[in-house]
Amino acid sequence: MFYKAIFKGNFQFGTQRSFEKAVETYTRKVENLYKGDVLVTEEQMFDEATLSLNLAFFVVQGTEKAIKNTSYLLETLSHFAFSGQGWCWMVNEGRVLFSMHFYPASDKTPVLSFMEGFQLAKEPGKELQAIAKFDEAIARFPNHWTALERRGYIYMLLKDYDKAIESFQASIAIYPEQADAHSGLARVYLLQGKLQEATEILDKAIKHSVPHQPVFWQSRRIKGECLVHLGKYDEAHFELKVCVIREFTTSNSNYAWRKSAMLYFSRVLSEQKLHAEAMEMFLRAIKIEDALEPIFEGKQLAFYNQMLEDSTKAPKAKATKKAAAPKKKVAVA
Repeated sequence: MFYKAIFKGNFQFGTQRSFEKAVETYTRKVENLYKGDVLVTEEQMFDEATLSLNLAFFVVQGTEKAIKNTSYLLETLSHFAFSGQGWCWMVNEGRVLFSMHFYPASDKTPVLSFMEGFQLAKEPGKELQAIAKFDEAIARFPNHWTALERRGYIYMLLKDYDKAIESFQASIAIYPEQADAHSGLARVYLLQGKLQEATEILDKAIKHSVPHQPVFWQSRRIKGECLVHLGKYDEAHFELKVCVIREFTTSNSNYAWRKSAMLYFSRVLSEQKLHAEAMEMFLRAIKIEDALEPIFEGKQLAFYNQMLEDSTKAPKAKATKKAAAPKKKVAVA
């Protein structure tokens, strides 16, 4: 049986020797271990001019064995790199049956420093230590786009927006076809109130990701919210509707933001004079308890309060205690 396979990623080998070792390993394993049963050729992914392996968005049909062979081979090749990450998915009728996400793993200093920073970034209060490790990785290997991207997110959390923008832009300059750095840059612009700029950059995050990645749906939701604030309700309708009807697993980060997407979509429906549909969506949203509570201000807060008041007049409508109107600005995922 044949399945749809998606491969994407970028690995920077840094030196001619590391690049050649990766190519040699590819040839040896394809011939001796996998007996030619792989889906990506040497010519399709290796770029000697940049000493990199690049699969911007490679889609192919293959058997389960060939897809897994290719995935494990790419993971092995990644270990020769100084920087990067890759993804593989095996899909049947839109359902993911097998997936992998991998980073380089070796004793190279840029790799070790990045992994230490990556782990430190997960611990509250250790942001500056994480930045120091990412700085170390970048000093050792300036093309370390994964360290630059991760450092950008920490600077964003610390509200050092200039340094966050600088890190994201540097990461994108090395590998333009990545979604996470585009998404991070857009969120910084959103926090600065630059909604139009944020919307345009989110388009790039969407373009360079696939629906099997959380960043794809996160970018569509945030773009929809930006469009609401810009008063572009027809465009926002398209973005938010697909987020609302999408079913996320509890392990997907977008699961926690279902309520926010629904409340913004309710506003869109109301602005489009679809009042019954808007109220139905609003009531669905306020009944959700296993999600983050959105924080609103301005027109969105006024809309929330009005809908909450109107919902008490609707038959069988019951506003929960959790639905009390918040006071601050909407949180950014």
